[in-house]
Amino acid sequence: MPRAPRSVQTDDKDDSEDGGRPAVSETIERYLELLEVLPSDPPGMTPNELLSAAEKRFNWKINIRTIHRYLLGLKEKGLAQIVADDLPAREPRRWVRSPERNADRKRMETGKAVAHLLLDRIARSILPSELLVSLQDDLEKAREHAYLRRKADHRLGWTDKVAFVPDSLRRLPPALDPNVLKTLQTALLDGKQVECEYLSRDRKRTERDPKPKLHTLEIRGLVQRGASLYAIVTYASRPERIGAYPYPVGRFVSAKLLTAKVTHRPETLQDYLDRGVLEFDFQRGRIPLRARIDNDEMVTLTESPLSEDQQIRVTSRGNFVTATVLDSRMLENYLLSHCTHIEVLEPVELRQRLSAKLRAAAKVYAA
Repeated sequence: MPRAPRSVQTDDKDDSEDGGRPAVSETIERYLELLEVLPSDPPGMTPNELLSAAEKRFNWKINIRTIHRYLLGLKEKGLAQIVADDLPAREPRRWVRSPERNADRKRMETGKAVAHLLLDRIARSILPSELLVSLQDDLEKAREHAYLRRKADHRLGWTDKVAFVPDSLRRLPPALDPNVLKTLQTALLDGKQVECEYLSRDRKRTERDPKPKLHTLEIRGLVQRGASLYAIVTYASRPERIGAYPYPVGRFVSAKLLTAKVTHRPETLQDYLDRGVLEFDFQRGRIPLRARIDNDEMVTLTESPLSEDQQIRVTSRGNFVTATVLDSRMLENYLLSHCTHIEVLEPVELRQRLSAKLRAAAKVYAA
């Protein structure tokens, strides 16, 4: 959609209808627009050609002398240059962008800038900084655009009116070794095995001076879960371990790329996720859950069900929910965190596990 005309220049010095120069932010915006129409390679464009291009693309209404002034301003900043200075006096100069100043970066549109700024806000809350490096160039252009255009374009206010908040306790991402991360990424993309030193949770928990253990692993996927990045791995060095396992990348001490290729498996990353590889202790499989719930939990589960086959019955003895769910640590954590709203009735074994943990917690708090 063409932009509305900004102003009509009436003389050599003024660029607006009231005889005053445009605001500084508008002048900067015009410099950026002029950089967009400037070619990057010879033979370049004459001021008249640039004026015509800017009129068509940005609906400029200025005269040729103003274009000359903008071009000289860009030249002083090292952002534009004349193709040849040895032309005859009457020959119009042809202009190009200066390659050494990265002047060929295109101005970002407001909609794209807003999307990048929101992405930046969300990503920084859940992703390690090492994963954000590849986005830095676009994010920098988005911040630059927002700085220059915030007063002129109300759409940039959108970034102050929306937010992302995780539905669990917010934690800072664990530190990652960038060399380890790069090796794991390369191994995943190239289908190569890696030799890794990995410090397991059990070793960190039980040993005073834990030492990492050496493994030969096959990286089947990388998944961000909450604040932590996980590598979904299978074992090349331990054939008895036939499943896939989630290893937090922050616990890798070292990683070396090997020449051996990963063994073929028919499963995709989504297959592993569907089986609950990131829900921990998922080997117990799926179970038919039956529980008594209060009215608050009934509203929650009505809006966000536990499963596709979930059913809720309201009776004179209370509200009851049934659903087929994965019997995992994540399920236990959810039920424990909602223990004043949910009473598990079946399976009995799950009820007993929860009961034991609740008694242990009560003993801690009773001390």
